[in-house]
Amino acid sequence: ARAPCRSGPVTSTLGRTENMPFPAQVKEDALVACARHCCLCHKFCGLKIELHHIDQSAAGGSDTFDNCIPVCFDCHADMRSYDFKHPKGSKYTPAELRRHRDGWYAKVQASSRAANSDAGRTQDAATLRWIIEALPYEGVMDFIERHDFGAPFKLARIDPLDRFCDRSDDPNLEFLDADLEGLRGTLRSSLNEFRLYLWAHTWPMQNSDLQAIPRDWEDRQPRRFIETIDQLNEHSRKVTMAYRDLVREGRRRLGV
Repeated sequence: ARAPCRSGPVTSTLGRTENMPFPAQVKEDALVACARHCCLCHKFCGLKIELHHIDQSAAGGSDTFDNCIPVCFDCHADMRSYDFKHPKGSKYTPAELRRHRDGWYAKVQASSRAANSDAGRTQDAATLRWIIEALPYEGVMDFIERHDFGAPFKLARIDPLDRFCDRSDDPNLEFLDADLEGLRGTLRSSLNEFRLYLWAHTWPMQNSDLQAIPRDWEDRQPRRFIETIDQLNEHSRKVTMAYRDLVREGRRRLGV
């Protein structure tokens, strides 16, 4: 027989107070309400989704539907990494998390009705056109798909990625269709991961307008050099896959 779902805090062997899993019905209701999308970045998660206690058990939070927010692994790790002793950035407040969650639940619930209306399709078509214009395939997307990032490149070639990400939080550029918004969230997440890795592992070349992995790594740290190239190329592959998925599905649904 299956063990019953437990709720509430439990003290670990290390003496820390930890949250227990939500009851099965709360988990099911939350996953249906979000359609297995992250309530923060909106990308579709499938199995890679976690349920976070908005108010932690140690602070009196309960294992209820109202205290639950579904988030992807990346957003959950970001939330849990906040260091109260050395705070950097702005921590999510419980009220903010509830607003993000309730807004996404409402979008999922209204998605088919709003997205299938003439006005909704027109609005979503305009959003898709903006994305295609901001990230043209015969431009930045073709470049990052074909370029081997073991070779130097001009930063100007990827400027459109920065401009797109700078506007990615604009609510006017969200899709009404929850599935398309999930695909947009996946594209945004993959772009941010690519850009962060790129900036952390490449530097301007001396007396040049080119950016590159440090060339001395090839001789002094060959393993690091190869791994960095592989990771950059893998990140760029994920970006182009996310872009293709969004554009293809958007064109299919909206006729753009």
